[in-house]
Amino acid sequence: MNKTKSVVLSIFVLLFLLFVFPLFHAQELQTLTEQQIKDIHSQKPEDIDFAKLSPQEIAQLTTVQKQGVTAEQIKDHLEKIDDLSKFKNAQTALQLHFGTTVKSLGQGAKITGTILQATTGAGESIELSSKQGWELTLTDKGEILVTRPHVINRNQIANTDAFTLTENVDLVLEDGTTIKQIKNISFKQGKAYVKKGKEATVDAYHLYAKENEVTLYFNELPESQENYFSILPEGISIGTTESGLVHVDPQPGNKLFAMVKRNYATLPPSLVPDDRDTLSIQVSDGDGLQVTSREESGFTPLITHQDKNGAVQIRTGRMAFHLEYGKILVSQSKPLPFDKPLEEIPSSVAFELTQGATTLRTSSSNRFVLLRSDTEIAGTNMGLRVSNSIDVNSMKTREDLQFKYPALTFAIKDVDAEIQQIETALQEIAEGKLEALLTLGLVPRLEHLKTIKIQKVSSNLVQFIDEWLEQNTERAKKITGFVFDGDFNAAAGGGEETGKFVFGERLVDASTLLEHPIRGRTPSQIVDHEYAHLLDNYIIRDEEHYPREIRDRQGVEARYNQLLTSEFIRLTQTESFKKLRGELDAFQTRINHLGSLKEGKVTLADIEEQYGKIPPEEYAPYDGSFLHNTQPLIGMPLLTLEINEHLQTLENIPSVINDIRAGLSGAANKYPPARKYEQKFDQFIREETGLPPYAFKDYGDAEANHKFAEVSSTLTEIDRDVARRKIAQGNDFFRQATQLAYDTGKMSREDYSYRMENYCARNPCGKCVIYTLTCRPEPAVP
Repeated sequence: MNKTKSVVLSIFVLLFLLFVFPLFHAQELQTLTEQQIKDIHSQKPEDIDFAKLSPQEIAQLTTVQKQGVTAEQIKDHLEKIDDLSKFKNAQTALQLHFGTTVKSLGQGAKITGTILQATTGAGESIELSSKQGWELTLTDKGEILVTRPHVINRNQIANTDAFTLTENVDLVLEDGTTIKQIKNISFKQGKAYVKKGKEATVDAYHLYAKENEVTLYFNELPESQENYFSILPEGISIGTTESGLVHVDPQPGNKLFAMVKRNYATLPPSLVPDDRDTLSIQVSDGDGLQVTSREESGFTPLITHQDKNGAVQIRTGRMAFHLEYGKILVSQSKPLPFDKPLEEIPSSVAFELTQGATTLRTSSSNRFVLLRSDTEIAGTNMGLRVSNSIDVNSMKTREDLQFKYPALTFAIKDVDAEIQQIETALQEIAEGKLEALLTLGLVPRLEHLKTIKIQKVSSNLVQFIDEWLEQNTERAKKITGFVFDGDFNAAAGGGEETGKFVFGERLVDASTLLEHPIRGRTPSQIVDHEYAHLLDNYIIRDEEHYPREIRDRQGVEARYNQLLTSEFIRLTQTESFKKLRGELDAFQTRINHLGSLKEGKVTLADIEEQYGKIPPEEYAPYDGSFLHNTQPLIGMPLLTLEINEHLQTLENIPSVINDIRAGLSGAANKYPPARKYEQKFDQFIREETGLPPYAFKDYGDAEANHKFAEVSSTLTEIDRDVARRKIAQGNDFFRQATQLAYDTGKMSREDYSYRMENYCARNPCGKCVIYTLTCRPEPAVP
């Protein structure tokens, strides 16, 4: 029985489709007669009753009629209109019917049920029944652009919707979570995405869909491989297809990556976006990564690299990393320029990235280290810490230092007044008000001031000072403040500025210091060096209470002069020094002869008869004048030594040691064959005296009025084991240098005892032996 009913029903449906439905359809598509069209055209706009008109009849309305009908006339009959853009009051009608503001309608816009549909171009659509209070535009390209409201609930977006949010909108998810500041995000088939070739913003992230669409997920991950970006409760996740690419730039203010700084205008200090923080992440070719917040534990975010044979590029601050084929490649940043004003230095973002057994750790101060089993295997930290602590990496501004160390002052060097003074002088000279002679040195000074002027202190310099102060709490008690500029220099203030350090940005930049090393010193060692000067400046200030004649004999500067002068005279009498001096003299003479060779005045055979075989690289690339101009850089200091030796006035020229080294260095910078002689001379002086040639630099007046200020700081650089061995061997210079360092407060009692142990076992030892003027005695060393 049931089977019979089913067959009958099927036959009925078939007959309906074959005979009845075509009649209805034919009636719907019935062509209007000329009279019917005339009757329609004869109606005044205000008399047209859309309830009585079919879609075909509405389509026959004239342009005047379409422009003249009111929104009230059409608001309940919008679905009958095949192109809303032809009706002047269609937008108002949509507002009245759906509560949605439509700013403009592109050609072919129509309503199907409650859906506004573009019938041209992209063909996007939007369900209006849930869009009360929304504002949108339907373009001629068939795109729907939503500009309001400023807060949208996710459940207001239907699966049939296809539109783009073009203004900043907060999106409230089903669970009540709010995704802030969404802009240029599109929706289709219930999913959010970024159109190919477009840029978009989601929360504190800027997305670039350079080569493909990028799907967005909120609090979930995709079920299959695709090009996506997901914001999760614990962080973010990024994935790509084998030929896909996703590019994300976290923006200042980003909480996950702590791209913020403290604002001390409020109490307690608040967090505000740090515009100096930069971070860019690009994932491609099937690779992926996930970033997990560790804020509750006080640690920087953890990036887990999925390493699916694709590639990841990360750029942050002045650093760049490329992850591919299981390797982490580092792009070295360029040194900061010396010949132009220093631009604001961007800050990096602190994170840890794991790839197998390797961890890449970055700081917010443009430093990184590579770790394997918690052991550093590479980095650009120059001995400074690269911490995964959020607190450590939050030290980013001069104000942070001032807040943490209120007893000290932290200032930026004000060079504007001097710049203005020089510019005024140059203008007066140009106008004939001052003699041109007064310009000597002004222009170079002006250019230098412009290159060291800064507006802010970098996070790198801030964290360096913070680390040094934390690790040197006792020594920090002698410091009254820091002054910052952009120079490649550090100095301890004297006179009224005693107790202050001047520190330049370029000096702590890793790539700059590696390109221009300072005697192989790290930034921390440079501070230690300057700290010795700071202690001496306190001593010099305290000595002002003594008469000049006493200071000239017993003052700290006098003791340094006496020590270095006696060591210099001893050194010049040694056979090893005389031998090295002879080699240098022969080398500078050979350079001069090679210049004559290039000028055609002598033959190579003539020169090689005197000096032996000479490699072509010593003369082939250079012309005669270049070689003749290079020779005096080495020859003049040697000539000075020879003259004073003849006059028996060697005590006047200990600085010739530094001059020889400087000459060799200057020559080597232009003439590479000189480099091996520079290195040989530097090594010889260090082995003989324990000091670098730089220690013999004289800041005093001519002849005997020396001021060997660098002795003070370089004494502290002598390796304690080398000093201990030399003293045990009876080297009197090492003993006196160690004693003087202890007398002037630059060496601890324990360090002094270690170095002097062999000597003190046979001789009385203690403090204030060589320098006594302001020295405070301590108990004798047993």
